[in-house]
Amino acid sequence: MRWGVRDDASIDHTTTEIVLNQVEYSKQNSKGPFFVSFLGDRYGSRILPPYIDAKEYKLLRRIAMKLGYDVTVMDQWFARDDNAEPSVYYFRSITDILKYYDDDSPENSKAREKDRKKWDDDNDKLLQMFRGAAQYAYDEKLISREAKHIYYKSVTEAEVEEGILHTSNIKDCVMVYERTLQNIDLKDSKAGRFIDMIDGDIDKEAKDLRERLKITKVEPKVGPRELRKFTVDWRPGGIDPEYEPHKQYLSDLSEDFRVRSIRMIDSCIEKGKVKKAGIHHLLYTEVLSHLRFAKMKSEIFCGRDELLEDILQRFTLVFSWKSLGEENEKKENSDTIELVTPSVQMEPDSYRKEMKETQEHLKAIGVHFSSGDLDNDLDSDPNRNMKEEAIMLPPIMTFSYPVVLYGESGSGKTSVMAKLAYKVQEWYPGCVSVIRFMGTSPLSSAIKTTLLSVCAQISIMYGIPPMAPGDLEGDYQYLCKYFTALLWRINTKDKPLVIILDSVDQLSCVDNPHNMKWIPCHLPTNVHMVVSMVPNIHNCLENMLSYFPHCDMFVEIPLLTSDVAEDIITQTCRHKKRRLTRLQTRFIVEKFTSSPYPLYLKLLLDQALMWKSNTVVTDIQVGNSIREAINKIFDGLESKHGVVLIQKFMRALAACRMGISKSEVEDVLSLDDEALQDTYLYHLPPNPEKIRIPFSVLTLLIEDLKEYIVTQKAGHMKILSWYHRHFAEACIERYFPNNCRKATHTLLAEYFEGYWYERVKPLELYKVKKGSFPDAVRNVQSQPIRWKNHYNIRKLYEYPYHLIMSGQFEKYVEDCVCNFDFLYAQIKVLQLGSAFNDLKLAMSTMDEHGDIGTSYSDIETVYNMISLDADCIRKEVNQLATQILSRLGPKYSGSKHIGQLVCGAMTWIKDGDVSVLYPNMCCAPSPGGLVKTTFSAAVKYKGDNFGVNYGHVMCLDEKTDQLTVINKSDTQKADELITYSLSDNGSSTYSKKMLKVYSAIWMYCDNKYVHLVDDTVNKEELYESASYRAVQFPYPQDAITISQSGNLLVFSSVSKIYVCKIGKSIHDLTPMQTLECDGSPVKAVLISPDEKFIVAVIAKEMNVAIFDIKTGLKIHEKKSEEKFFVQEVPKSLIKQVSMITKDNKLIVKSCKAILLVELDTGESAVVQPFDTYDLNVVSVHPAEKFVAVGSSTTFTMSPGPEKQWKVWDTSTKQIVSKAHEHLYNSCGVENLTLFGKDDLFVALTMHYNRPVFLAYLGTLSCPIPEAIPYRQLIGHSDNVLQLLLRSDHSLLITAAEDNRIIVWDVSKITTEFSTKYGQQPDQTKVLHDYETELKEESNTLHFAIGRDDKHVYMGTSGGQLIVHDLDDHTITKKIEIEEKEPINFVLVSKNGSFIITAPKKSHGGKNVTIKIWNSTSYDLVHDLEHRSSQLTCLAEANDILVSGQCGMEAKACVWDIKTGEVLKTFELLYSLYNVAIDSKGRMVVSTFFEFPIVIPVEGENQGGYDMSKMDCLMSSPTCLDISPDDQYALCGSTDGQIRVIQLLGEYKYRMAQKSSVIAAKFSPDGQYIMSTGFKSVYIWNLKDGNLRFKLKKHNDFVVNIQFDALGKYMITSGRDKKIVYWDVSTFISLASFYSHCQVDQIGLTSDGNKVIYVPENVGHIAVLSPNNKLQQVKQKKGVSLKHEVLKAQAMALSFSSQRLVSEPRMSSACSVM
Repeated sequence: MRWGVRDDASIDHTTTEIVLNQVEYSKQNSKGPFFVSFLGDRYGSRILPPYIDAKEYKLLRRIAMKLGYDVTVMDQWFARDDNAEPSVYYFRSITDILKYYDDDSPENSKAREKDRKKWDDDNDKLLQMFRGAAQYAYDEKLISREAKHIYYKSVTEAEVEEGILHTSNIKDCVMVYERTLQNIDLKDSKAGRFIDMIDGDIDKEAKDLRERLKITKVEPKVGPRELRKFTVDWRPGGIDPEYEPHKQYLSDLSEDFRVRSIRMIDSCIEKGKVKKAGIHHLLYTEVLSHLRFAKMKSEIFCGRDELLEDILQRFTLVFSWKSLGEENEKKENSDTIELVTPSVQMEPDSYRKEMKETQEHLKAIGVHFSSGDLDNDLDSDPNRNMKEEAIMLPPIMTFSYPVVLYGESGSGKTSVMAKLAYKVQEWYPGCVSVIRFMGTSPLSSAIKTTLLSVCAQISIMYGIPPMAPGDLEGDYQYLCKYFTALLWRINTKDKPLVIILDSVDQLSCVDNPHNMKWIPCHLPTNVHMVVSMVPNIHNCLENMLSYFPHCDMFVEIPLLTSDVAEDIITQTCRHKKRRLTRLQTRFIVEKFTSSPYPLYLKLLLDQALMWKSNTVVTDIQVGNSIREAINKIFDGLESKHGVVLIQKFMRALAACRMGISKSEVEDVLSLDDEALQDTYLYHLPPNPEKIRIPFSVLTLLIEDLKEYIVTQKAGHMKILSWYHRHFAEACIERYFPNNCRKATHTLLAEYFEGYWYERVKPLELYKVKKGSFPDAVRNVQSQPIRWKNHYNIRKLYEYPYHLIMSGQFEKYVEDCVCNFDFLYAQIKVLQLGSAFNDLKLAMSTMDEHGDIGTSYSDIETVYNMISLDADCIRKEVNQLATQILSRLGPKYSGSKHIGQLVCGAMTWIKDGDVSVLYPNMCCAPSPGGLVKTTFSAAVKYKGDNFGVNYGHVMCLDEKTDQLTVINKSDTQKADELITYSLSDNGSSTYSKKMLKVYSAIWMYCDNKYVHLVDDTVNKEELYESASYRAVQFPYPQDAITISQSGNLLVFSSVSKIYVCKIGKSIHDLTPMQTLECDGSPVKAVLISPDEKFIVAVIAKEMNVAIFDIKTGLKIHEKKSEEKFFVQEVPKSLIKQVSMITKDNKLIVKSCKAILLVELDTGESAVVQPFDTYDLNVVSVHPAEKFVAVGSSTTFTMSPGPEKQWKVWDTSTKQIVSKAHEHLYNSCGVENLTLFGKDDLFVALTMHYNRPVFLAYLGTLSCPIPEAIPYRQLIGHSDNVLQLLLRSDHSLLITAAEDNRIIVWDVSKITTEFSTKYGQQPDQTKVLHDYETELKEESNTLHFAIGRDDKHVYMGTSGGQLIVHDLDDHTITKKIEIEEKEPINFVLVSKNGSFIITAPKKSHGGKNVTIKIWNSTSYDLVHDLEHRSSQLTCLAEANDILVSGQCGMEAKACVWDIKTGEVLKTFELLYSLYNVAIDSKGRMVVSTFFEFPIVIPVEGENQGGYDMSKMDCLMSSPTCLDISPDDQYALCGSTDGQIRVIQLLGEYKYRMAQKSSVIAAKFSPDGQYIMSTGFKSVYIWNLKDGNLRFKLKKHNDFVVNIQFDALGKYMITSGRDKKIVYWDVSTFISLASFYSHCQVDQIGLTSDGNKVIYVPENVGHIAVLSPNNKLQQVKQKKGVSLKHEVLKAQAMALSFSSQRLVSEPRMSSACSVM
C-alpha cells in the first residue's frame, strides 16, 4: 500500500491518511475486487495519529503528567489548531523542529544524523507517553476501548478496517490471505521482517493485537470464498523460492490469486450485464453523474437570489406573434409548419380514389390493375418526404424563449446553474429536469452526444417512442431539428420540462456547436431552457445574439459582493468542518475584493482550508489573481509530489489533444526516465524486469486535483481533462514551453504508436539509490488500430497529432495518411472531418517549417482525393477503398507511400468481410486536378416537374467559406436553406426549413441578411441570416435592397419607395423618406455604394428613375425605347443584371439592350448587342470595367451570329470582344462570368451542354476581338444553373441540375495558362491546342458487351468503334468511322456474329448510315441507309434489325443484317421513341404515345389496334421490353404506368407507381417485371400483375436496370451516382459502388462477374468486379438462411441500407425491423 508514497509523507505524518484514502478510492471506483489483504506474522508499524481531539489531548496530557512523564516533549511536537471543527492538536512536521532531518547535503550529514537520532528518541517517548496515558484513561473509564486502541493500532490494521471491516458488501470484492511461518529463527538477521520484535525477542503486545485482528475481526467478517490460509516452515532468510515446499506455496498462492481474481471479475461483469439489461443503463449513468455534479456545485451557494428570481421571471413570460407585433411573421417563419404525426402519415384519399377509379375502368375492359404505392411507404412518392414529416412542428401561436446566462470565465455560472437545478423543483413541482454540465461527463463533451442523450431522456420521461439511433446519429442537422420537434411533441401540461445546459462554450468544435443554431428559438410555454456561456470564447454570445436577438432573455451574472463572499467563506468552512480566524477571513475578503470572481474565491478557500489557526496571514502568498492563485496550487502540488513528477504529468496533460487517461499517463510517465529517477530515490523498483511508476503516485496526484479535473469519454476510455479553462491555460504557460514541446510530443507519438510495447528500454538510476536495469521493459500497453471488439480511438485521435507536432511528417504519412487500415478506422470512428483536420494541420505545419517535399505531396494527394469523394465517404465509409482505386487505379505507379495506400485498399477489398464491387482500372478523375471538392445539394426538384424557374441558387460567405444554397424538397412545397462548409469539403453546418419555394437568393452586409425571391408570385423577402427571422415591413414589399454599409434599407410597395435607416434592429423599420414613381410599379431598387442615389427600375417598360437620397428628389429619369423594352423580365433575373458600380455607373438590362447611366451627371448610353433575341445573361467583371452580355432560352436551329455573346467596355461603351464559334450554340449561353486579375477570362455554360467552357479574352488593359476557347471543365451530368466566382478569383463554384455542386480551382487554371503561353499568348496556338484536345478527348457514347463476355464494344463521340478486352483490360482494336460521326448506338447481335453501330444524327442532312461489322474480323459487312437523317431507336434479334425515327409521323425500317436486305418499312403516329423485337425477329413492338403496339415483320399488316381499348393518356414512353418467351410486351412511361400487352394484341395488365417509370424489364426467367422510379425498384409478379416487393437502396431516381444471362443477379444505377448489385432470388442488395458521376449506361456480363459502365471524362469504360467476399455470398457459401428470413432481410435491407453480417446469421437490418 505504501509503495510510491513519498518520504515527505512520513515527515508530515500523513502516510496513514494517504494509504486509507487510497483504499477508499479503490472502493469507490472499482466495480470488482478492490482490496487484497496479506496477513502474516507481523502486525506492522504502529505510529501516533496525526490529529488528536483537543479535549482528549488535554486529558491525556494531564494523565501523562500525573504518571510522571516529561510532557514537554508532547508540547514540543503537538500544536493546537482551532481552525479544525472541533479543535485538534496536530502532530507537527519533523522538519519544523528538526530542520536537518531530511537534509541530504554532505556538509550537513552530522546535523542530519543528530536530528534523526533525536526524532527516534522523541518518537519512542511519545509512544510510551500516549499509550500509558491512554491505558490509564481507559482503566479509569475516561475513554473508550476504541479511543485507547488508536494509540496501539498498526497501519496494517487501519488498512484492513477500511478495506474489509468498514465495507458492507465484500462478496467478489475482497480477498484475504493468512500465512503462518513456523519455527521462526529469531536470531536470523531477517527475522524482523517477518515478525514484530523487541530487544531480540517477540513483541508479545504486537502478537496479541495481530491475533485479535485475525481471529476476532477479519475471520468473522469474511467467508471461505474470501479467505485462504497457508502454513509454511521457516528457512534461513525467511522464504526461499528454491526450496520445494516454499516454491509450491508460492505457486499455489499465485494460482489461487489468479483464479479468484478472474472469478470475481467475471462475476462482476455478469452483474453489470444484468444491470445494463435494465433500461437505458448508459443514459442512467449519464443523468446520475450530472445530478451528482449539480449537488456538489450547489452545496455552497450564497446570495444570487435576485439572479435566480430574474431567471424565474423570464420563465414565466409567454409570447405570441400578436404580442410581438409580428402577426405576419408566423406565416413566414418555418416554425409554423403543421405537425404530421406517424398516425396520420397515410396515402391521401384522393390518390386512393384515383387508383380505385382506374381499377374499375380497366376492369371493365378486361385489364388487371395494380398500384405499387398504396402501402404506407410514402418514401417512394417524390411528393412526400417521411423524414421531413417526422420533424415538422405544429402551428405555433404562443411560446416561450430560452434564457441565456452569460458571464466571464470564473464568474460562477456553473454554481448558479447547479442551484437552478434544485430551485426549479420548487418552482414547478413534479417537473422533469434535464441537466447537463458540458464537458464533465463522457456524453456531454460533444454536441451530438449531448443532444442524443437529452432526446433519449426526454423520450423516456414522456413516454415517446425513440427514433432509431441510426436516423439521428448520422445526420447532425436532422438531430437538431428532431430535438426541437420533440419539445413540441411531448405533453407538458401537467409535467413541465426544464432543460439546463451549462457551459456550452466547453463543447468540442465538432459539428460547429458554437454557432448556437441547435438551440430552439421558440419553446412550448411549459418547456423552459437555460444555457450558460462565456461571452468571448468561440464568439458564443455574439453568435447567440445574432441567431436569437431577444436581448431581454439574456442575463449577465453580476460580480459577487464582499458580504456574499463572507457568507460563502462561512458556509464552506462549515461544510468542510473547518474554521478561519477573523484575520484570515478578512485577508481572504480583501484579496477577493481586488478580483471578485467566484473561481478566485474558491481557489483562495482551497488554500485557506489547509491553514492552521496559528498561520500568520502576513506570511501567506496566495496570488493576486486567478492565474496566480492557480500557480500557488501548482506550487503546493510540486511541494507535495515533487517538481519532476508534476512537470511530467502536466506536460502530458497539456500536450494531448483531448486529455489523457489514468492508464495512459501511467504508461507515459513509466517511459520517462526523469520521472522514474525522481520516484526511485530511496528504494529500487520491486520488479527489475518490468519497471513502472507506482500507480499510487498518480492516484494521489489525481486525488489532489479532483476539484479541477473532469472525466470525459473517448471510446471505451475515460479521459482526464481540466474542467476550467483557466487551469488549462495556466498549465500550458507554466509546464509546456516551446523548448520542451517537441520532446513531449515525440514521447507521446512513440507511446501511441505502440513502439515501446514489450520492447526493452534500459534504465540507470543514479540520483540516490543506484541501479542498472539494461533489460527492463516498461510494460506499457500495445496500441493496435483495433482491439478485438472495438477500435483504439485514442490512437486514432492522438497518434497523428503527436507525429505532426513533433515534426515526424514522413512517419505520419507512412503510419497514418497512407496506411489504409489507419485511415479507414479514423474516418469510420472519428468521421471524415477528423482526417481532414489532421491533413490540414500537417500541411500548415509543414508550411511553417518550410518542409515541402515528398511527404507534403503525399499528404496533399490524399487530402485532394478524399475531398473529391467526401460526399460519398460520409454516407458509406466502406466506399473508401473503392474510391481510392477509382481515383488512382489498382496498378498505381508513383509515390511509394501512395502505392502503399493503394495496396492497403486492395488488400482490404480482397481479404475483408464486406461485399464490394471494386474497379479494375482508374475510373474517376485523379486527385490534384481542377476539382477541389464536390458534394450533393438538391438545387433542382427530384420529382417530376416542368416549367420550374431556377435562378441564383447559392451565395458564398467568403469570410467563413460557408455556402448557402436553396435546396429543393421532394414535395415541391417548401424549400430548405442549407449552409455547407467549403473548408470541410461540403459538410452541412446548418439548415433552415422555409415555407415556400424560391427562385433566387442573395446576401447583404457580410452575409448578415438573406434576400429571397419567388418569381412565381413576384415576391421578395428578407431574413436575418443568423436566426432566419423574417423582416417585417410596414407596407407590402415588392422590391428590396440594403446598402453595402448596412445603414439603409430600401423597399418598394407598388409605385412608392420607402427609405429606412437600420438601427440596432432591422425589425424596427420606420421609413424616413418616401419616394414616388409616378404610379408605375417598381420592379427593382438599388442603392449606390456611396449611399447618394437610389435607382428604381420600373416594371415592364424597364424605365429607370434616379433619386437623390439626401433631398428625396427625382434627379434623372431614363425611359426605354419601345423597340428595346417590350417583354417583362423575372424579378430574379433583374436582380442578376442590374447593378451600380463603385464609381456610380448604373448598368441595367432590358430585354434586348443594356442601359448605362452616369448617376452623377445623368448621361446615358444604350448598348444593343442583339437585334432579334432577348438579352438575358449579364456578367460584370469584378474590376467593373467590362460587361459580358449574352442571349439564352430562345431556340433556333442554327447558332448564327445573333447568339454570339459579347463583351463591351463600360467607359467607351464599345464592344471589345465577342465569342468564338466554339463558345455558343443554337440556344446561346446560359451563364457568363468574367474573371481574372491581369489576364481576362470568361467562364460560361450553354444550354444542353454540360461542360463549363473557359476562354481567354486578352488582358484587362487590352482585350482581344474574339474570345479564344481554352479549357472545358467536365464534371456535371446535367445543365449548369449557376456559376459563382470567389472575389479573389481562386475558386469557381458551379451548381447544376444533377444536384451536385462542384468547387473548381480556377487559380490553378490561370496559373497554368500563364505558364504555358506566357504574357503575350499566341492566340492561334491557344485555339489549336484547344481543338486538338477536343479531338483527342473522344468519349464513349454507347457500348455493348460481347456474347462471350470477353470484349466490350464502344462507340465514341469521335466516330470510333473501340474494342476493349475484359481479361487484360487493354484496347485490342480501334476502328475509325469514315463519316467521323459520333456513334450513339452500339449493339451486338443476339447470336454474337455482328456488331451494329449508328449515329443519332448524320452530317449534312443525309440519311443515317447504320453499319454492320463482323464481330470476329471487324470487317464492315453492310452499310444500311436509314430512312431519315435522325435515328432514335434500334433493336435486333435473330439477325433482324429494326430502326426508327420518332415523332408525330414516325418512320421505321426492318433489315436482314446477314444480307443487308430491307424486309419492311412502315410509318406510325406518335411512335418509335423506343422499339423492341421478339427473339425470332417476327414481331416489332413500339408505342402509340405510351401504349405498346405490335407490328409484324411479315405481311402488310401495320399493327392495327382498337382505339376503344387503348389506355392512352398521351404521356411519353420511357422504356420498352419483350418477355423472354415472346408472350408479353411492356411499356413504361412518364405518367408512372407500366402497360403490359400480349404480343397477340390483348391488353393484360397496368401497374402504377407514383413517380415516372424510368426503366422497366422482364426478368430473364419470365417471372417478374422490374421497374424503377423515385428511390425504388418495384418487383411485379407477371402471373397476376401484382406487386411482390419494393426494394430501396437508392436516394434518387433509379435510371437503369440490367440482368445477367440467367437472371440470378441484377444491377441498378441511379441519379444518386450509386450502382447496386442485387441477388434476384432473395432480392437482397449484395454490394454498392459510388461513381463520381451519374451513371447513364450500365451493363452486366452474362455470368454476372463484371459490371461495366461509362464514367464521365475518364477513359472509355469502367469495369467493376466482385471481391472474394461477394463471390462467396454469390455462391451461397456459409449461408443457410430460410427463405422466409431471406425475404424479411430483403425488405429490411432495402429500407435500412445495412449490409449482411456473418455472426450471428441475421442482418442488422432484420434486428431493426
